[in-house]
Amino acid sequence: MKDVQGHLKGFRIGDPGTHENLTLYPIFRDEEPVLEYLMLDEVLKLGVVTITEIDESGSVSELNVRNDSDMAILLLDGEELAGAKQDRIINTTILVAPQSTMVIPVSCVEQGRWHYKSMVFSTDDRMYKPTDRGKKAKRVFESINAGTGYDAGQSDIWREVAFQHALHKTSSRTQSMADIYEHQRGNLDDYIQGFKITEGQTGFIALINGKITGLEALSRPRAFSIAWPKLIRSYALDAIDMRMNEGSSMIPPLEKGGMGGFDSPDSITSWLASINPRDLSIHKSPGLGDDIRWDEESNVGFILSYKDEAIHTAVFEVEQTYVRRSEFVY
Repeated sequence: MKDVQGHLKGFRIGDPGTHENLTLYPIFRDEEPVLEYLMLDEVLKLGVVTITEIDESGSVSELNVRNDSDMAILLLDGEELAGAKQDRIINTTILVAPQSTMVIPVSCVEQGRWHYKSMVFSTDDRMYKPTDRGKKAKRVFESINAGTGYDAGQSDIWREVAFQHALHKTSSRTQSMADIYEHQRGNLDDYIQGFKITEGQTGFIALINGKITGLEALSRPRAFSIAWPKLIRSYALDAIDMRMNEGSSMIPPLEKGGMGGFDSPDSITSWLASINPRDLSIHKSPGLGDDIRWDEESNVGFILSYKDEAIHTAVFEVEQTYVRRSEFVY
């Protein structure tokens, strides 16, 4: 898939829902999906997929995945894997082939632990939050093009998690991302209850304080409905950060509204039409399919494509909390 603009033009935008400072425009697609696959949360519960350290000693940046099912399994960029020697997040969206074993690239989001809590990993409704996933996507883009694989910049991720703890004034013995989510559980539940998924919905475009933060779209409505709780929680965490930022000097203040006034589906469709990457970086994904990426002045994004079908699309606006080339604002 080389026609990103053509792919995005296939999205239909529905009427938005809003809770507090987070607005979600639902995405629908008329094109019938081809590939069938399962999501990580459901297969871990079924016991047909096992995720472990690569060996007894372990490696911070790699994990082993064994898929014993007869279907492909989708692992989402930024999903948290909890347990084993330390909690990790997945560095990019990966489609694991049926009846296969592979090593996946990950990053640690629990700096203060390196001992077994369990032999296998589990999941919860947690993902790396979208503004930090945008920074991570930039680092992965640069790493792939430099020929150093899907390196997300471990020291930067530890720094981003530490910044979150400072912002939320959380106490965490192991500096884990999970403790931030636990600290905000009540507020996050409020955001979850403030939105409803629509039949046939395959994604959303999120606005925080009136500004576009990111786009998430999957190829199948069923897959999106399974990913929905953790996606919403991650965007809600960003929204809570922005609410906390009012009157704070820790994050540069964001002006409410603005950026063209995205107050209708037509305005969102116009934003989609503006995404037309000049240079695509296309590489073989660690799993099935191709990893397609771009890094533009205003946005960074990626698509996992398999047999020319877009399985997962993610776009993050650059303006929200960072500037180009990993010169982070803290």
